Amino acid sequence: MKGAQGAGRGTPDGVGMIEGMTLDWSRLEHAYGFASDLPWLFDELGDAEPASEAWEELWASLCHQGSVYTAGFAALPVLADIATGT
Repeated sequence: MKGAQGAGRGTPDGVGMIEGMTLDWSRLEHAYGFASDLPWLFDELGDAEPASEAWEELWASLCHQGSVYTAGFAALPVLADIATGT
């Protein structure tokens, strides 16, 4: 899939790649604070078992009570890649 850096979409330090651009997720925010956990959630979406929990956590983080967060905008290209299987 596109957007990968290291093993999967992100590294343990919360840095990931989007279309050749380095993105420091820890500088972005979602409903529960800094978004450094999002690359890990994106990686989890590829696994059959934890994918359901990862989707629920991702949704709650990005779309919490109708609020908009900086991480939501940055997540769009990654989510599009996941949806299209690229």
